[in-house]
Amino acid sequence: MAITMWQTTSLDRAIAEELFGWKWWSWVGIPIRGTPGYPTKTRVRQFVSPEQLADKRWEKFLEASEGAPATGDEPLDYSYCSSQGGEWVPHFSGHLNACAEMESELEKRGLAESYLEHLRNYIEQVDGSEPTANRIHRAQPQERCMAALAAVGSKYIKVEQVE
Repeated sequence: MAITMWQTTSLDRAIAEELFGWKWWSWVGIPIRGTPGYPTKTRVRQFVSPEQLADKRWEKFLEASEGAPATGDEPLDYSYCSSQGGEWVPHFSGHLNACAEMESELEKRGLAESYLEHLRNYIEQVDGSEPTANRIHRAQPQERCMAALAAVGSKYIKVEQVE
């Protein structure tokens, strides 16, 4: 079985979206310096967590600034790159602690077995041989992310049978 990323996005954003409900939102604001439209107000976008979207202040902000789901064509919001900007997506692909949170979410969804099967298959794909239990236990965060996305049937992953 071959597992590959086929859409351009970061592993961290894909996990945040597919497992934890983060979404791209758009509103009228100022784009990042050096992008078309800066410093004039135009439609911009930002990746937003479910907790932030549930906040009443955020709801008022989106209402006042014509907030809507992003199309993906908008430039990033200026605040996205500032010290007071948007939230930072957890670094699932770089830290085992963040992977533990991801794996806990998969277990809650009843996908632990599927995840382990995809992890075993992905490690076999990377190493070229049947993985040992120790190798699976020591799987890197990136490998764990790929297996998690395959387990949830992510739109960012392509899983193919290889003969």
